[in-house]
Amino acid sequence: MNIVYIIGCGPSINKITNSEWKYLEDKETLSFATFPFKDKKTKYFMATESPFDNKLSLRRLKENNFMDTIIYTHKSETFDLADEMGFNPIMIEVRKGKHNFNGINWLHGNPVPGRLLDNFGVSIDDPLFNYRGQMSTALNLAYTFNPSEIRLIGVDLNAQNHFFDGIKGLEFLTKYHNWVEEKKAGKSGWSRDGVHRSASPINKNGELLVSVLEIIAQFKKELNEISKNIYVCSKDSKLYTDNILEYRGIDE
Repeated sequence: MNIVYIIGCGPSINKITNSEWKYLEDKETLSFATFPFKDKKTKYFMATESPFDNKLSLRRLKENNFMDTIIYTHKSETFDLADEMGFNPIMIEVRKGKHNFNGINWLHGNPVPGRLLDNFGVSIDDPLFNYRGQMSTALNLAYTFNPSEIRLIGVDLNAQNHFFDGIKGLEFLTKYHNWVEEKKAGKSGWSRDGVHRSASPINKNGELLVSVLEIIAQFKKELNEISKNIYVCSKDSKLYTDNILEYRGIDE
């Protein structure tokens, strides 16, 4: 069975045991955002944040001597930096916008047909689909690995909190992240209502943006149709508590 583990930055990853981290060492693992500050190695790292955020993450990977981590990025500045630092980065193309998601109206009851996987790239040579942030890009990138199953770790979506909050030495990361979130909230009306901002649908500049919960629910439905599946590895995740995904342990 070819399982790809997508590892986010939710606080539930602080509950992963040493034996579970050991189990993941030789598995297909894809992390993104600020995961490098967990100081755990993954096979792949998706550097699709801002160039500044990507620089912080790449520096942390280098400090930990995780130089054989495969870096995916769609930003030329990050690609050049990763190359200069001694990584072997891979350039990807990421498409954004409602025109790349024909199912947006269909998900909200409008009988316009649309399928999520019809918009997904099927190899890293194809443009990857992005809608409502990095999670949809990570799903598409994992999908290009042709997995039989995808498991989500640290994709909690039940709060704005992250694994680094309250950890000595990482206070700067929490402070910086909160500043970024507040800045985004002021510009686009994103609210901090007890769930991750991507877990709520919003209206941005007249465009209805569905929540990442709906995207993952649709992704699961279409995976099941082709005899594949997706699970969540934490019962704290909103994906589990809202009955969107079934639970499956990391090493089950």
